[in-house]
Amino acid sequence: MTPPRDLAALDPGGMLGHVRASADLWRTGIELGRAAPTPAIATRGVVVAGMGGSGIAADVAVVAGATMGRAPVVAVKSYDLPAFVGAGTLVVLVSQSGDTEETLAVADATLASPASAFVVASGGRLAAVAAEHGLPMARVPGDRMPRASLPLLVAPVLVALERAEALAGVDAMLDGVPDVVEADLAAAEVRAAELADAVGDRIPVFVGARGWSGLVAARAMTQVHENAERVAFAAELPELDHNAIVGLAAAHGTPLAIVFIGDPGDHPRIRTRIDLTAEVIARAGLPVHTITLTGPSPLARAAAGIQAVDLLSVELAFRGGVDPTPIAVLEELKQRLRSAARTSP
Repeated sequence: MTPPRDLAALDPGGMLGHVRASADLWRTGIELGRAAPTPAIATRGVVVAGMGGSGIAADVAVVAGATMGRAPVVAVKSYDLPAFVGAGTLVVLVSQSGDTEETLAVADATLASPASAFVVASGGRLAAVAAEHGLPMARVPGDRMPRASLPLLVAPVLVALERAEALAGVDAMLDGVPDVVEADLAAAEVRAAELADAVGDRIPVFVGARGWSGLVAARAMTQVHENAERVAFAAELPELDHNAIVGLAAAHGTPLAIVFIGDPGDHPRIRTRIDLTAEVIARAGLPVHTITLTGPSPLARAAAGIQAVDLLSVELAFRGGVDPTPIAVLEELKQRLRSAARTSP
């Protein structure tokens, strides 16, 4: 049991409270998605554009598209639209602030194309573009960091993609997500503390399979980066076993900790790969740990897993004396980019 803490001192931005509110955020996100206007039918495919904490919605959409899709779903995390975009393509533009420069560039490209669009934002320039051009939009709250708003951003995207006939069955699956996330909270906090003890000062490498568990692994990496201000990595099976395993097998003395994320929905051979890969890594003297996703549906398991790794990242932040909310380095970079844009010819 983690001893009582002075959260006012450790967490003035309330990041732990945001994570603990994940179930309610899922409920709100689902309501907002279902209340939003219906996008155009995606007959040729979907592009989901977003960056950082908003871009996780694109990652979830890609995995949902691979497992429940009726049309291809592609993530864009840059300034440009893929060349295939045209009539019959739905472009989903996700930016909690509404001012993400890469997503705004994709919005401009979309408006100049025959593609249709759907917007998820709290306001900003993107919301203004949606209003000016009559684009359907889900307006989400903007009162927390984007990385603390995952359910608010993901749920409207999934609802929109089902309405656009790009996904099948995910909207009904959403109904069970909040209760699963809520039921897992207390146990997840205990597991986060235990795993933080086990990882200690080592660099965590989160390993999942291509799909839902890989999505959780990638989320764990980015949350440890931003919340704990620590280096972390993510990798996917089976690809890891075709290259990175060689380096890990020779990583004697390297301060890494490997965290496998297992999902009952993974291909049956993935379980075997985790066991055998863990043996090879352990021979190199690296500690190996496992997180097992549980829940009645792939989406519910992923949502609970994301809550669990979010809690881990906050726990690591507290143990390192880091306030998990501020992102001073990112803010500095954004300001320098804005200054560079103003001074460029």
